[in-house]
Amino acid sequence: MMKKILFFALLLVQASSLWGKTERETPYKNITYEVETPGATSRVSVDFPVNVQEPLRSKVVGYILERLDSYRGENLAAPTNKCDEETFNQFLSELATKLATQYGSEQREYAESMKEAGEEYNVTFYVNIYIPKAAETEEFVSFACYFGDFEGGVHGERYSDGVTFRKRDGKRIDDIFRDNVDEAIQPLLWKAILASDDADGDTSEYRKGIEDYLSMEKLELLPLPSVAFLTPDAVHIEYQYYQICPWAQGAPTAEIPIDEALPFLTKEAAQLVKTGNKRR
Repeated sequence: MMKKILFFALLLVQASSLWGKTERETPYKNITYEVETPGATSRVSVDFPVNVQEPLRSKVVGYILERLDSYRGENLAAPTNKCDEETFNQFLSELATKLATQYGSEQREYAESMKEAGEEYNVTFYVNIYIPKAAETEEFVSFACYFGDFEGGVHGERYSDGVTFRKRDGKRIDDIFRDNVDEAIQPLLWKAILASDDADGDTSEYRKGIEDYLSMEKLELLPLPSVAFLTPDAVHIEYQYYQICPWAQGAPTAEIPIDEALPFLTKEAAQLVKTGNKRR
């Protein structure tokens, strides 16, 4: 009996040691703050590099801070791209509080103006910011960024962004597609976008809605997506709301398989997916 107890105790010690090692060596750690104030809520969530080698770490932190900067305003000092986890934690906490306070104040002012007009308004304003690690291989890591907020009106606003970093030197690859491929890549874009539609096989109505919108905007071709970053198996693409279709049709998001996308990629992007796409 004593041998069994000692055996299981040893297993627990080993498991604890392995768990602690894994926890310490986690390259990216999610940091999230949620704040609720009268009239508004905020949620800010970031996958922050805690155990990533330079210069990649500074480049990723720089991207995160760049994305948050438009919401920071002048009253909240931003840390540098060399900041540690504790400093970033403090910054993100203050940002979430600032946003909830700001949106709450705006909501109460709006509700008061509606009250003066004889109407009751009790809809909560919100702001959500999410910056996750979207994909990673031995050669690159991709990050995405999603903003969503509501400050009254018919619907909220939404915006997305994304970028790929080369791991060996931290180089930020903003341009995934080569220049002057707009016309040649049309069949591939349509194929990916239509495949993302929820319709059961019949995408004709979905396509017509996009074509009508492009015609209204005097666009002869589908524009290249505003968001494009690498994943191990595909190029992930996203369009913004109102970029190629009305709000009711959403913001098309799709995947273009690497082997199909390869002829249209920039030299730097192509090298990353040709070198190898072993997942991390």
